[in-house]
Amino acid sequence: VALRRGADGAVEGEVLPSWRPLLFGPDGLRLEQWLRDGQARLVKHGPQRSVYRVDAAQTSFFVKHYRCRRWWQALAHWFRASPSRREFRRARETLRRRVPTAEPLAWIDSRRGALVYDNFLVTRAIGGSCTLEECIHTCLPRLPSAEAARLRRKLTLSLARLCAAAHLQGIDHNDLHLGNVLLCLDTCHTAADDDRLPELSLIDLPGVRLSRPLNRRRTVAALAMLGSACAELATKSDLWRFWRAYVAQRPELREEHKLARVRERFRKGVAKLCRERTPCRSARTERTPCRSATPNNHRSEFGGTARSPFPTESCPGAAQTRFCTQLARRIAASIPHRRRRVARSRDRRALKTNRDFYDCRNGRSRAWAVSDFAREQLTRLLEEPGQLLTGNLHRVFKLSHRSVVVQAELPLATAEASVAYKRVRPRNWWKTLLHYFRRNPALEAWHYGHALLLRGIATARPLAVVERPRWGLPAEGYLATQWIEGANNLHVYAWQLTRRSEAERRGRTRQVAESLGRLLGRMHAWHVSHRDLKGCNILLVERDDSVECYLIDADSVRLPRRLSPFFRAFNLARLATSLEAHSWVTRADRLRFLRAYLGELHRRDPGAWPADWKRAWRAVAKATRRIIGRLKRGDREIV
Repeated sequence: VALRRGADGAVEGEVLPSWRPLLFGPDGLRLEQWLRDGQARLVKHGPQRSVYRVDAAQTSFFVKHYRCRRWWQALAHWFRASPSRREFRRARETLRRRVPTAEPLAWIDSRRGALVYDNFLVTRAIGGSCTLEECIHTCLPRLPSAEAARLRRKLTLSLARLCAAAHLQGIDHNDLHLGNVLLCLDTCHTAADDDRLPELSLIDLPGVRLSRPLNRRRTVAALAMLGSACAELATKSDLWRFWRAYVAQRPELREEHKLARVRERFRKGVAKLCRERTPCRSARTERTPCRSATPNNHRSEFGGTARSPFPTESCPGAAQTRFCTQLARRIAASIPHRRRRVARSRDRRALKTNRDFYDCRNGRSRAWAVSDFAREQLTRLLEEPGQLLTGNLHRVFKLSHRSVVVQAELPLATAEASVAYKRVRPRNWWKTLLHYFRRNPALEAWHYGHALLLRGIATARPLAVVERPRWGLPAEGYLATQWIEGANNLHVYAWQLTRRSEAERRGRTRQVAESLGRLLGRMHAWHVSHRDLKGCNILLVERDDSVECYLIDADSVRLPRRLSPFFRAFNLARLATSLEAHSWVTRADRLRFLRAYLGELHRRDPGAWPADWKRAWRAVAKATRRIIGRLKRGDREIV
């Protein structure tokens, strides 16, 4: 049923006839009435949209409220439909193609003038459901190990069949991750003799592309998107089980793969014949017959059999396994690039207002904070950012011409937290002018600190940042980061180890080498470079059976799209230069660090650097000698 109202409050939309009395009143959608009566509760909120769950008239449904905060965002609706309208139509088409999703009930566009600013989508709630990501994080750990393993296998098979069905019907989800897959908890059967699979549904469909069945290239891209989202959750067994179940549902991919192999073999064979062709007839007559002409040879010129252009398969299961392996390798090769691209798109969230961060202004000054930081405290910090610094000068942690770091306490949403409060100011006037073309170092540390945390690289969590300009230039910056209890930098920890026994020192040194190697390997796998990777910028926390490493001084971090081998070697060489101050660190310790580094790097980004540790050793040693020579020429300490 179409909805239309007058020009004073123009409303346009569609609604199922049986739901119109429940959803709409004299003033339009009953959302405000449901909120007043306590029938609606907020599920998700952000600057762009809010999601409400409504329990009314013995039924449940969701209301998704899309907002357009700027006129140019509303102007885009002249050229395409609103998000609620797009999602409504694509959800109906998805159901028509027999792929499970939440049933759409209505969409409403609220117009002001000729522009659509607010629009709403109403969908039926799937009873007893949660996202697949929430199930893996909360439900599986509560089950016994045997039941959790069985349910994990069933979820993997069910997810593979859902993706195969969607791709076979030409449904390409533009944001496919575990948070956009709903699991019906009533269908989760963990009994050993029950082979029924859980029921899964796709949600969040405004950007879904509808087309013909996905070919091999688009399939690899779609599965790489899913693989990048669950790379930290899935094991090798889960991935292999997923590939086998997915390929079993889509046999046409194997035929397409065969044709691609035949085309590639034909191209290589023609190129080989062209290279071997001679310009003289006598030379052609004197050529020895090709191998495929001999009776004992069963291989053709192009690599297939002499009888058929397709390779013979004695066992269909072996052929399917081989194809699964090739498909998995193609997807695994594209996952690191996909994860880096997604992470770069999310790095800008730290400088915007959303569910994780918010900002505050006071004249020309501006501040950002995490969502669990009290807004009243941020307002006071924005008015007088230097007061917290002067009140804790008796707890100075670092003092230099450029920055001052003190230990202080700031209240968070749950309790008071100990923080490292840092003030950064330019050294001279031309440094101040230089800040006109770049961010303040405190704001850089805020941005890159959250970028490191997003990539799983251990660092001190930034809590708040304040930027105070002077004469229109960013002069001072204040940064509050989480204080890491019991942490010492690498130099202090190494000097403390010299006072311990030989056995304890060797054991802790091995732990530091392996932990630090894994940290830097993870950093370089994400294409993260640190310009000042010295011992003072690495914090170590000693545990009972391990040593945890943290990276600090995030304003020296850079995120290039491609991290060259030169910069990888330069980062490691800067750290090796710091170790020159500790002569008791042996070559075996350095080699243990390098092996841990290369192992973590190649596990997360295969082919990023040569696997041969000797080549990496020589490259780092050459860069180390260059750095030491430069420090000696400038009469600077080698630390």
